[in-house]
Amino acid sequence: MERVTVLRAIREKDHILPKVFQSPEHALQGDIIMSLLHHKPSERPSSNDLLQSGKLPLQVEDEIFRKALLGISDSDSPQYQKILSAMFSQPAKKVQESAWDRQASGPQSPGDILLSSMVKDRLTSLFRRHGAMETKRQLLFPRSEQYSGNVVRLLDPNGTVLQLPYDFTVPNARSIVRGELLSDKSFFYGTVYRELPQGGEPARHGEVDFDIVSPDTSDLALKEAEVIKVLDEITLEFPPLKSAQMCFHLNHSDLLELIMDFCHVDLPQRPVVEEIISTLNVGHWTWQKIRNKLRSPLISIPSTSLDDLARFDFRGRSI
Repeated sequence: MERVTVLRAIREKDHILPKVFQSPEHALQGDIIMSLLHHKPSERPSSNDLLQSGKLPLQVEDEIFRKALLGISDSDSPQYQKILSAMFSQPAKKVQESAWDRQASGPQSPGDILLSSMVKDRLTSLFRRHGAMETKRQLLFPRSEQYSGNVVRLLDPNGTVLQLPYDFTVPNARSIVRGELLSDKSFFYGTVYRELPQGGEPARHGEVDFDIVSPDTSDLALKEAEVIKVLDEITLEFPPLKSAQMCFHLNHSDLLELIMDFCHVDLPQRPVVEEIISTLNVGHWTWQKIRNKLRSPLISIPSTSLDDLARFDFRGRSI
């Protein structure tokens, strides 16, 4: 009978809600219900009106966001293309365009352009003396799981996550897989990108790659020696480099195994040690934190071995 009494009361012209909706903690819900009980349908708010009124509880908004995220993460969802179309149809904002231009790097001076051209000419001549050909690299390709951190990622209207080059290693590997290898020795000049924390135009850095690729493993040591020889010739080609402090990063599995031998790291422990060291400078992983993890009882690398490992100055992705 109590339910029937309440339903009869709200059907009256001057209807009232139960007393519970007169309390401060339920007043908002009562206001929403009263607006939906107007005798004239035209005076009742639509679902869109309610969503924009700010009266709905937060958990309802969370549910809307959850469904939207589910729709955009599932390419088979019927709402997928609608969401993408809405995202890419947003009008351009003059304020954002102006801020983007202000953050952009300024133009190069004539002297810098001339110097860059001269450096490129000398490097090209040096690479060609080694029999290398200038090739192309992809500047936009599907997201690679090989990279993390400040990688510049983009979304196209079809929902494909793309990325700009972080370096030219993966673009070169992709061209090799596609059968575009014209020569076992190649070089390429281009620009790599880094995402900025504050947003805006990504940071740009010039990069030149010299690569040797071969299916023959019998003379890999000779090819590796040639790469080091090319670096040596570059320092000789430009006199200011002779007196400059330089750091060469060598990344080779055989070198790593020799280091593990020298540091007396047992064979069963090497995979986990190498994996942990590979996180150096990624996120919050400093050398001290890596050392503490390797010293933990779960791994238990001797402190003498860790002291020897520190001597080799491992470098992570700090760029």
